[in-house]
Amino acid sequence: MRYIIVGIDPGTTTGLACLSLKGDLLKTVSYKNAGKEKIIRAISELGSPVIIACDRVPVPSFVLSVKAKFNAKLFAELLSNEEKEHLTRRYNLKNKHEKDALAAAIKAYNYYSSKIRNIIKYTKDLPPDKQDHVIREVLFGKRIKDALSELE
Repeated sequence: MRYIIVGIDPGTTTGLACLSLKGDLLKTVSYKNAGKEKIIRAISELGSPVIIACDRVPVPSFVLSVKAKFNAKLFAELLSNEEKEHLTRRYNLKNKHEKDALAAAIKAYNYYSSKIRNIIKYTKDLPPDKQDHVIREVLFGKRIKDALSELE
């Protein structure tokens, strides 16, 4: 199972951005008039989200329902246009919705990156899928040792 970080910019046009747990961009896409089920399918095709990120506070109910569907952690922080530009400047994005979604995903990754890097160092001998499992479990509050013992 591939675990991912997903940024969502909901609205008439919904932006999605998916990152690996190591911060690599996997996909950005936007959908016009997409319902929750279409967004859930699009995310599921790439993996299982550990974190759903949004750049709006309060968090829209659409984002909360997608988060609940995947039992993911929520990361929400209000981002200025300048910060979104800064976070996404090296990517070629189609529109504002993809930019907002990607900025939220990157911000979430940056928030957890120190912890993720430490887990990667500690689990460097594991295959990537098992390493991602440990990252997920630790982000949800387990100790590394407990997450590792689950793998055995």
